[in-house]
Formats: sequence, C-alpha cells, structure tokens
Amino acid sequence: MTWARLRLPVALGLLCAAAAGCENADQDAARSARIQALLVSPRVQPADPPASTATSAAPGSAAGVLRASARRAPVVRATEENGISVEDAQRLEENEGGCLNEDVAAFKSIRTMTEEFPWGSERWNGTGHPDPGPLRAVTNAEMLRRAAEAVGPDREHALVSIGRRRLPEALDVIARAQFHDQPQAVREMALSALIEHGGPDALPLMWRAVTDPSEYVRGMAVWAIALYGHAEAVKAIQAALDDQHAYVVGMGILATTALRDEADFWPIMDRVIGSDEQVIFQEAAYVLSQIDSEFARDYLRREYDRSKDNRRATFRFYLRESLRKRLY
Repeated sequence: MTWARLRLPVALGLLCAAAAGCENADQDAARSARIQALLVSPRVQPADPPASTATSAAPGSAAGVLRASARRAPVVRATEENGISVEDAQRLEENEGGCLNEDVAAFKSIRTMTEEFPWGSERWNGTGHPDPGPLRAVTNAEMLRRAAEAVGPDREHALVSIGRRRLPEALDVIARAQFHDQPQAVREMALSALIEHGGPDALPLMWRAVTDPSEYVRGMAVWAIALYGHAEAVKAIQAALDDQHAYVVGMGILATTALRDEADFWPIMDRVIGSDEQVIFQEAAYVLSQIDSEFARDYLRREYDRSKDNRRATFRFYLRESLRKRLY
C-alpha cells in the first residue's frame, strides 16, 4: 500500500474490542499490517542496545513493587489459565536454572523488542520510497501545483509525492495542507508526506499535527515523531498520555518501543496499565508481551490476576504469548 492510498483512520481497528484470545490475535495481525503500511521501505536496522541500567522506579509504584519482588525466583505456574503445561514449566526451569527473575538488570533495550518498528537512530531522513510508476512521469512543477491546488485524491497523491521527492518547496506546500480548515483526508496525507520526507525541517510540522482536531492525525503524529529517537519520543508520548482520546493514548503506548532507557518506560506503564479503555490496556499488554523480561511478565500476571471479563482475557492472551516467546 502506498502512502497516497493510506488513510490513517484504518487504525480505527485499534478501537474494536477483542473479547477473546483469537480476536486479540486478529488485532495483532491488523497492527502488523498497519505498521507495514506506514513504512513499506526496507526496515531500518536497530542500533546495538545500550548497556543495561538500573531503573529509578519509585518504591510505591507498580514498577517499584514488582522490581522489589523480582529478585525472587518464583516457580512458573503450570495451569490451564496461563496456558503453560507442566512440561513447558519444567523446560523453563531447565533452561533458566530454575530462576527466571534472577537478573532484572538484563532488561534489553525496548527498541530491539520487535522488527515491526523502524527505530534505528536519532535521525529520520525519510522512507526513501520512489513514486509508483504512473506518477514518475509527472514533472516536479506539476506535482507541486497539484499538491497546492488540486482537490480530492489528486491532491492527496501529489502531497505524498512531493514528500517522497523532497522538493525544495515541498514543506511549504505541506504546511499549508495542515491548516485545520483543510479536509481531514488532506491533513492525513500531509502527515504522510512529512514521514516520507523526513529530515530535521519536517519535525516541527509533525509537532503541529499533535494539535490536529482529528484524533487519528494526532495519534499517528505521535508515532511519527518517535521516528526521531528517544528524546523526541519521550516528549511525544507524554503529549499522547495527556490527550483526551483513547486512540491517541494507545498510539503513545505503541511509540514506547522507540525508548532507549527503561527508566523512562516503566513509569509510563505505571500510568496506563490500569486503564479500563480497551485500546489503552490492550496496547500496553501487547508492548509488555514483546519484552523478553520476567519483570514485564510480572506486570502481565498481576493484571491478569486482578482483571475480569474481556480485560482478563486480553492479559491472559498476551501473558501466554510472552511465555511462549521465552519457551521457544
């Protein structure tokens, strides 16, 4: 799918409640497809993870309580509820010497937890996508004119194209397309064009999108800003968590995969993990399930144990996924 065809509201699937584990699996597939649509160029390889650092979680926070207990070596619970058999529990004890929680400091950079995301440096220089064949024949001057003056899909295609081409006048045209009196589809494609364009001059315009009237534009702007690395991601995530719309908060949680330092990560989890909003607690559970850390699994276990109904089913699903990653 090209940027010109992408519509950010396709992420509305995040708001669909998954009442059972199989539906959560469908959500994961949809999430992967959405991220691949966002960045279809070859993935940027993540940098080597930094050395582990101690977390500064407050003693009374969930992170502090869990970390205080993490030095114990609990036996893996082999129950039907968490989906782990006795044989699998024994395999875990054999592989880990019977101690899964011994070294919480072995937490790896969250940036390395999944290949879906293009976090790789503190710079974002665009996708490097070429225009699709039919658009390549259009001159730069004509494409700029269409991006500024055309209507409907012609303008939307042109906005993304001038972003890809990184034309000298592109950012001025894109900035005008971000005005709140422009159609939402145009503002969405303006953000798509900024991600395609990249570079330091695109970043302030991405921040402008964080105040867009549409929650979909705001949420995707948070994700886009995180492309610029840890420092920008921290600020964007905080803006997302302060947003009144659950979709934006969910995208902020997804953007935590850009963080380099767990000391910034766990306080965010403390803040969002208890939410009753499906999109928020599901994204939190997904992110935790991708971290190969018993400390993260303790979060999932705790939420599973104290939750009911759909929330309990969600944490059960992601706890099982996390344990399966550890097993195999």
